[in-house]
Amino acid sequence: MTFNNIEAEQSVLNKIIMHNEAFGKVSDILEAKHFSDEFHAGLYDFIIERINNEKSVDVISIAEYFGDNLDYRKNILAVSGMLRVRDYALLLIELWKKRQLNSILLESRVKLEDGENTNKVFAYIENESAKLEVQSELKPTLHVSNIIDDMKEKRKLGVKPNIITTGFLNLDHKLNGGFYSKQLAIIGARTAVGKTTLLQDIALRAAKSGKKCLFISLEVDSQRVACKFVANIASIPAWKINRNILNAAELDKVDHAEKKLSESQIYINDSTDMKSKDIERVIKNKIAEQPVDAVFVDYVQHIKFENQNANSATLEISKNVVALKAMAQKFDVAMIAAAQINRAGVDKPTLAHFEGSSAIEKNADVAIIIHREELGEDERKGSYYSTAGTWILAKNRDGQSGDIHFQLEGEYGRFTEINNF
Repeated sequence: MTFNNIEAEQSVLNKIIMHNEAFGKVSDILEAKHFSDEFHAGLYDFIIERINNEKSVDVISIAEYFGDNLDYRKNILAVSGMLRVRDYALLLIELWKKRQLNSILLESRVKLEDGENTNKVFAYIENESAKLEVQSELKPTLHVSNIIDDMKEKRKLGVKPNIITTGFLNLDHKLNGGFYSKQLAIIGARTAVGKTTLLQDIALRAAKSGKKCLFISLEVDSQRVACKFVANIASIPAWKINRNILNAAELDKVDHAEKKLSESQIYINDSTDMKSKDIERVIKNKIAEQPVDAVFVDYVQHIKFENQNANSATLEISKNVVALKAMAQKFDVAMIAAAQINRAGVDKPTLAHFEGSSAIEKNADVAIIIHREELGEDERKGSYYSTAGTWILAKNRDGQSGDIHFQLEGEYGRFTEINNF
């Protein structure tokens, strides 16, 4: 199988030659390499060069280009121009991908027959396949009046933004209602301070408000995540549920909590060793089954680097943060991710203490830092940190920043706000 369509290639070229404005409908996605015919590829390059130099493409200029290639000229110019040129361009790109993938698989077979290690062959397939990604389609540039008309139409129809409430009155107030679709929110803390607990607490509260939530756990398995949700609902310590040390009354509470949790719209994926593109695939697959409103990722520093040999961990973390923001926009979801912070010797952490801080500072729409004071040795009773603390709203692109005080009920996996108004 050759995976090409010569007539489709001729049709695209004919449409652009006869109607130069058609080039604008495919220029953001179609490249010369997507043509299987070498002459067609060269002609498309010629068209790109002329249009980019503000020169028209017409029968005369094409005739000069064709020279003695009369058969090509006859075949291309004779094709009907009545087609949706972008659909044909997408077909050419899909066929190009199939040709490239076929070549990758054939080369992989040769490598296996030559005795190459399977891990190296898998890596080759993964790296080469990643190159087949075509650049994202560009959105049209709109005049501000068109944008205003769209806003008015949404108001007229009563369309409201999709807001994911955190379930915490003071935090939602500062966030103008909660987290919004297409936003990236980062919840940061030192180890054992409560970032996963807050992430799960918000996911549970969002689900209670009717939102569909996808929780991606890169650190613990799905049963431990679910157990923490149950502990929150039942007010039973998670360790007792895990160890199945429950009296009759507690067992009834757990049964009731599990029933409530089962009725909620929470989905958990605990795949390990995921890169950002793997997370994107998980989201895409879930949305194909059923749309979700919010995606929770626990946590950023556990996302594997695309380049495992990278010299700069900070740079790779930054790439993953950028990727999460892109996913929020691509899939129209609120992306809420936990992240590690470093603050040794610092009384109050700031944005600068996030690992990969520059990317978080630039790309996050919201950044919340959980701060709990470290206790002295004589004060510690099962925890190094005080149960009272502060959520530092260090960045809030569309609302207020500031501090919100809380009390942590760690054994139940939940927080309680202390009145801040």
